[in-house]
Amino acid sequence: MSLISSSWIQRCRDGWIKWQAELLQLLPQKVRARLQQSAMLPAVTLKDHEVLLWMPTVHQGIVTRGLHASSALPSSPESSFAQAAFPNLDSPVMLWLDGVKVLRRQLTLPAALSENLAQTFAYETDRYTPFHADEVYSDIRLLSHHEATEEIEVAFAVIPKKPTDTLLARARSLGFAVGGILADAPDRVEEAFNLLPESKRDHHKNALTQRIKPMMIAVILALIAVTALPLIQKADYLSRLTQSVQALRGKALRIETLYATQNTYVAQWNVIQKEKTAFPTMLSVLNEVTQLLPTDTWLTQLEVRLVKNEGQPQRYVYLRGESKDASKLIPLLDESTLFHKTAPRASITGIQNADAELFDIGTQMIALPLKEEEVLEIKPVKDQALPSAIQDPASSHAPLSPTPNVQELPEATATPLSMDADSVAT
Repeated sequence: MSLISSSWIQRCRDGWIKWQAELLQLLPQKVRARLQQSAMLPAVTLKDHEVLLWMPTVHQGIVTRGLHASSALPSSPESSFAQAAFPNLDSPVMLWLDGVKVLRRQLTLPAALSENLAQTFAYETDRYTPFHADEVYSDIRLLSHHEATEEIEVAFAVIPKKPTDTLLARARSLGFAVGGILADAPDRVEEAFNLLPESKRDHHKNALTQRIKPMMIAVILALIAVTALPLIQKADYLSRLTQSVQALRGKALRIETLYATQNTYVAQWNVIQKEKTAFPTMLSVLNEVTQLLPTDTWLTQLEVRLVKNEGQPQRYVYLRGESKDASKLIPLLDESTLFHKTAPRASITGIQNADAELFDIGTQMIALPLKEEEVLEIKPVKDQALPSAIQDPASSHAPLSPTPNVQELPEATATPLSMDADSVAT
């Protein structure tokens, strides 16, 4: 259980460090370098007769350590030596063990070991080094992750415990708070190994965390503002657009109502025009009959009737009268452009003591084609003027009046037209 808890804490710490490093990349280079300088611990080198102090510095935009001061060692250890020799030193130091050999190597391992890298290396120290895990202090760093081969590149460093513990105790006896052990010279900060276990380090408040916290809050607030501002603008635009659409929707519905009313009137007009122009006019019928019948023919009756045949209106013309040769009248009427299907309604009867015959003939009018210019166009009206997502304009508009109730015109009918044509002759 403790191993799982330790592994989880280590992953959280590594994630925090990684995110903190990414956050630093958002800052200007000079600010970033100053923050890294404040976070880097000074380093101390214990020589035989002196102590060297290396302080963080920025050189050409790169954070490193430079030799800052040196002081001769006292004849006997004094816990106040560090404060007296270096009064400006107020943080733990990194200890560089000059003269103690450090073993470093690079390995290629399966990517699955990256989650518990430190524990895995601790268990297999004797496999990669000539030491057992309890004989050395070690540190391991992840260099790269190859997703294609599912492998990782790591670098590790180990240092013997005995000489390290001796120099560590000596440094603390001089009043130094030791926050770690360097694997390289103080001015080399590329790999940043810390060979001292976490449990043996003298901790202090992380200066970088304390100084970057306000900047972190500012960056987070800026990110929230950058993310939220477009959403607020879009919400405001959508609200204004919805109000505009609702205002226009009422007008559109009123226009559609007018279109529907207009189409009703147009449809009724077309019905009237169709009835009016479907067959020749009475004047045309009289003129055609006058032109067709011979001069020896008299009409006593001319009747026009409207008859519905299978739901279709048909007009028939009935002719009664007398003619010298009544049988010739049927082909004469069929030759007309206004009549067809001419047939006798009764047998032809001769008149005694007269050179004439009585006839009763019926003929059908030819329906005339409806001319395009006589028909008005009916404009289609959409069933839905607006998307269903924008509904209920009644909250901001007066209710629309219903479509006017337009009474349909009764179907046009024609009563039989009779003419007593005793005085009409061709």
